Amino acid sequence: NEKSTQEEVFQFTCQGIIDDLLQKQKSGLIFTYGMTNAGKTFTVTGTPSSPGILPQSLQYLFQSFTANNKTNCTLYCNFVEIYQDDAFDLLSNDPTNKNKFFKKKINVKENSRGVFFLSDVTYSKIDSIDTFTSILNKGISKKVHSATNLNQNSSRSHTIFKIILLDNDSSDLSIDDPNATHASLSIVDLAGSERANRTEATGKNLQEACKINQSLSILGKCLEAMKHNSIFTAKKIVPFRESKLTKLFCEYIQGEQNIIMITNINPRKEDFEETLRALNYSCIAKD
Repeated sequence: NEKSTQEEVFQFTCQGIIDDLLQKQKSGLIFTYGMTNAGKTFTVTGTPSSPGILPQSLQYLFQSFTANNKTNCTLYCNFVEIYQDDAFDLLSNDPTNKNKFFKKKINVKENSRGVFFLSDVTYSKIDSIDTFTSILNKGISKKVHSATNLNQNSSRSHTIFKIILLDNDSSDLSIDDPNATHASLSIVDLAGSERANRTEATGKNLQEACKINQSLSILGKCLEAMKHNSIFTAKKIVPFRESKLTKLFCEYIQGEQNIIMITNINPRKEDFEETLRALNYSCIAKD
């Protein structure tokens, strides 16, 4: 609820998934959903004085390593942005060393197991909280933002921060092997759903909003199909191939992995219709 602290949100949503990641090598997906300006990015990244679920997850991982004297695995990460249904590497460096905001467009490909992966994405080793903070800040500085009528700093893209646990018995080269299987945790900050008559978006902002809403609609169709398949014998095809966002969710959707959806609500009465839509969406996800 609105009085929950960032720590309580983390404990309720993430802590169990991270325990499964460490103890059972079971992967997890956590994503935020809601209209623009509902607080999704604050939930994910937070602020230095009130960190969100992503920095808290890294802190908890390192604390667990220390408490259990766990030295047999290494943390890697990648950080990508889905903007207008194209994928960009937020951790890539400009080969000319001139543009610090450079980000490489990358392809989403399918491996031999039918799982989609990011081709030629940058993997960064996380060996401390300071390293993580530097990586996160580098990626965030490259995200696409724009002002709208509802949010002066609206995210115009979906971002996926993926943490990979690499067993030290494995070669570091396996991190780039598209057919290798590693336990992972993906924390996703979805761009907010928008109605053009509320945001008064035009031109580029309107085009961005259409792409955002389209990808969120496909995610909703995936959830509806998963709900159907959990109830009925006759199965529906989960249409995750219809967008790059849901393609990257397929390793969690297709398997027996942990998935948590956090719904952010803006309590303003003007946003009642969007709030109702978000709650209906979250009920489908829960079912």
